[in-house]
Amino acid sequence: MKVNSNFFRLTSKKRLVSLSCATALASFALIARPVFAEELTTDKPTNLDTTTVTTATVETTADLVETHSSSTVGLSETSTASTTENVSSNSTETASSLLATSEATSDSASQAGSQSQAASESPNTTSTTASTSTATSTATSEANSTTANTSSETNITGGEYYLGDYGLWHYRDANGKDLVGPQTVDGIKVYFYKTGAQARGEFAEDRKYYDNEKGALVTNSYVTYKDDTYYIDENGYALKGPHVINGVHVYFNDNWQPGSTGAMLKNAFGRDNRYYNEKGEQVDFGTNNYFQIGEDWYYAGSDGAIVKGPQIIDGKQVYFEKESGKQVRNHFVKDATNPKKLYYYGDDNGALVTNQYLVAYNKKTQRKERYYLNAEGTPSLGEQTIEGKQVYFDPQDGRQLFDVFSSTGHYYDQDGILKDFGTNHYVNIKGNWYYVGRDGAFVKGRKVINGAQVYFGKDGKQVKGDFDDDNNFHDINDGDLLTNRLVTVGDKSYYIGTYNKAIKGATVIDGTEYYFDDTTGVQVKGHFASNDKYYDARSGAPVTNSYVQVGQDWYYVDKEGKALTGEHTINGDRVYFIDHPVSFEDHRGKQVKGDFAENGRYYDQHTGALTDLGTNRYVQVNDDWYYIGSTGTILKGQQTIDGVDVYFDKTTGKQVKGLFINEYGGTEIPNNWLSTVKFYDKDTGALLKQQYFYFNGNWYYADADGIILKGAHTIDGVEVYFDKSNGKQVKGQFVTESGYVGDKGIHYYDKDTGALIKGGYFTDGGHWYYADEQGNLLSGEQTINGINVYFYPNTHRQARGTIVNGYYYDKEIGAPHAVPRNQFIDIDDGLYYFDSEGKPLTGKQIIDGKEYYFRENGSARRGDFDYFGTGTYYDKKTGVAVYKAGLVEVGNGQWCYIDDKGKQLLYLQNIDGKLYYFEKFKSIFSASGFLVKDRLLSPETEEYNRHWTTNSTEVVKSEPYAYYYFDADTGAAVTNQFINWRGNTYYFGADSKALVFDQIIDGKNYYFDEQGKQVKGEFIFDYNGKRYFDENTGELLTNTIRTINGKTYSFDKNGRSTEI
Repeated sequence: MKVNSNFFRLTSKKRLVSLSCATALASFALIARPVFAEELTTDKPTNLDTTTVTTATVETTADLVETHSSSTVGLSETSTASTTENVSSNSTETASSLLATSEATSDSASQAGSQSQAASESPNTTSTTASTSTATSTATSEANSTTANTSSETNITGGEYYLGDYGLWHYRDANGKDLVGPQTVDGIKVYFYKTGAQARGEFAEDRKYYDNEKGALVTNSYVTYKDDTYYIDENGYALKGPHVINGVHVYFNDNWQPGSTGAMLKNAFGRDNRYYNEKGEQVDFGTNNYFQIGEDWYYAGSDGAIVKGPQIIDGKQVYFEKESGKQVRNHFVKDATNPKKLYYYGDDNGALVTNQYLVAYNKKTQRKERYYLNAEGTPSLGEQTIEGKQVYFDPQDGRQLFDVFSSTGHYYDQDGILKDFGTNHYVNIKGNWYYVGRDGAFVKGRKVINGAQVYFGKDGKQVKGDFDDDNNFHDINDGDLLTNRLVTVGDKSYYIGTYNKAIKGATVIDGTEYYFDDTTGVQVKGHFASNDKYYDARSGAPVTNSYVQVGQDWYYVDKEGKALTGEHTINGDRVYFIDHPVSFEDHRGKQVKGDFAENGRYYDQHTGALTDLGTNRYVQVNDDWYYIGSTGTILKGQQTIDGVDVYFDKTTGKQVKGLFINEYGGTEIPNNWLSTVKFYDKDTGALLKQQYFYFNGNWYYADADGIILKGAHTIDGVEVYFDKSNGKQVKGQFVTESGYVGDKGIHYYDKDTGALIKGGYFTDGGHWYYADEQGNLLSGEQTINGINVYFYPNTHRQARGTIVNGYYYDKEIGAPHAVPRNQFIDIDDGLYYFDSEGKPLTGKQIIDGKEYYFRENGSARRGDFDYFGTGTYYDKKTGVAVYKAGLVEVGNGQWCYIDDKGKQLLYLQNIDGKLYYFEKFKSIFSASGFLVKDRLLSPETEEYNRHWTTNSTEVVKSEPYAYYYFDADTGAAVTNQFINWRGNTYYFGADSKALVFDQIIDGKNYYFDEQGKQVKGEFIFDYNGKRYFDENTGELLTNTIRTINGKTYSFDKNGRSTEI
């Protein structure tokens, strides 16, 4: 190759090449018609001579197939450069090509090449913001260094450019060393990464921009990089902030706005509070003037910049968000010095609302509430007189309160109006007693009224027949304090002592001892107290020398009233009471019935009397087997009976059957055994020895001593393996070199017999493997029966129906076939393209004018996006990059939407007049933006942290988040209909939003909560009164009488209820 260093663009010649093929390769297709790459030209002279890539001829005996080499170009992110007089981007016309045997139909746009496709060649080139570090290269000796790092001011000549790996450009100087870092080559400033790859069409590590055509440093020019526009200054750096270029005011991101640093602002405000349109040009909205962008209003001040914060415009107090400058309309705004103080800006022009009622959403109560905005424009708090009526507002957030007592003790009725109850008398409200004091307010706390010591709770209700907040008890009739009396509250009894409080512990009353709980004071009845005595279930008096029943269990209490333990003779019967409980069901002192006691003897299930079951015999009790020894007590632990090794539980004496027992006598679960384990037959209970046995879906083997085997063993001449963790026999699984079961093992055991596979092929999970005569699985290149085959080193799987190292291994036997060059190959595991040297293309490539992306293994992306689920979409069938708006299929039945630039749309989108939602996943390792179907969601909650100004700290939303339902078939948001989703009913309006709160639909009144769920069978109590919505239809009850939950109500024409 002859290279002249002052070239401008590579020119490729067309070359016709012949290829013959001997073997018909099964399961893949070849492009077999003439295809020519478009000639690459430039309007500037070039002295670069190149030789075309030639394709090696493969000798065959099949028919001659004529084909042509297709030009391929390495590709990274698109970038174009232009002068300040003309901002534009260059693109290559799309061209069609054959993929396998079908023609690619997806539209694509080619892009210029650069080295950012290979992270190993040019690090950090996929980042929007260039690294602040400058690439350098060091060498300890010029003799052993392959790269050269010279001053960028030194003009280097006499070397040559050449294409390295991945189609990236390098420069080899006259000494044969690759340049690195910033350099001047033939008078042109360029940059090379540490790997020697040249920076082209991107910001290099020195933060300067180098063009795509020849890698030259760009100065004083606009460039497009990763869909953003930048202006490069005289030193090669991207401008930031506001500038005037060619008489046009523009703004470049200066880290204040979201996005890439240095990118031109479009459709956004700059830090200068000026707006820049879709072209990036500053828009003049005049001065002292309102203007609208989308649904938001702004105001241009006297200097043309938007105003922010509180303002007085045309005599009205208005407010603009401090961050975004949007005018606040129909929302509360927090006071700058007191966040708890709110101002409401409403009506059409966003003016501060004063001296009037307002109904707005309250996030705390999750419904609409009524407020009164005072002369200052803030919600009134506490008791107020408005329009001649005394009303009450929550002291914290200002919502009007109904059917409630104020903090001063006044009562406000269902209409929120103060009700006058007079002074100094008792009042009954809804079955509760209150007392109105001399000021007309209801009293609270301890009072003496008519000589009685009474108490009123924090809610004003008088305490009767219960304890007050100080734990004093008040009479159920007059509410006066009680002393020295037994009282009942609900189903519990207490004794009120001299000081009006419940006594605790043992107490003698009228000569009889009673016991009251040490903590609560509740009288102990039908239980043992903490003093271990039993007190009668009816009288509460202590019981002595008698059997007593607690729940289903029997006890015997002695002369002191305490439960006996151990064996005793009562009424002539030898009985037993538990002394040391071994289970949660047992309690100390509980009588043993129908079971063996701690002494190893059996007691009758009905009478509890000791029963003689004989000696030296098995007995069955409650489905369990025991063995009575020579002393008449049951045996425990390891035993040999009639020559058979058996085992009985060390605690209960129950015979172990069908269980694993460890060396400590404990029951084992077959998993991660750390001790010696044995198994006892499920039918006979005999210890299994020298045999296989089956348990819970797995096979095991017990040796001559009954110990369960682990690891590799030879049994009856067969090599088998038992999991070293749990003893399960390995069948149809691999065993690793370290002896554990795993997918990357070096041995395989037959799925039926469990025998080690040796000397042959076998399959597992649809994949082929080969074990040698010692049972070791082969890997790498091998020759078996005269056929060269290949096994992957990590998994040992044979390569079949796939391409490895430039060879296609067929599906039938895995025999290799040389792949055709400069053509697509479509096989089972993907689409590939091999160059003239038989190397698979990787990264972004332009082939016959169309863009493709090949993974590191050479397979083309199809039905997927690059860059971890973002970026360009590649057609599911052809693999061609798609640059046409529409839905595309990703994965198994998932759909995404891309625009006409090939970019994926996310979140809520209006497409052809219908709303759709494309969800962004949290994971970066899979495609996102899937079309949502059959789902209810709120975009605001899904995207809570997506926008930098979404959640203003100064504005309080006065409406709930909007919810949408997306159809199960089409994914479109539904409109004007009821939807039942997961047991709840919703109604979605014309704008697709779920209706909330009070609504009239087809002339009927309904209520929906803040998320749009229809309320059925519930009362709603708000500023409209207490209303009920039918449990079946959800309609508001009006002009009727209905009994609900045992109470009867009358409903007026507005649905307001009154309890009858």
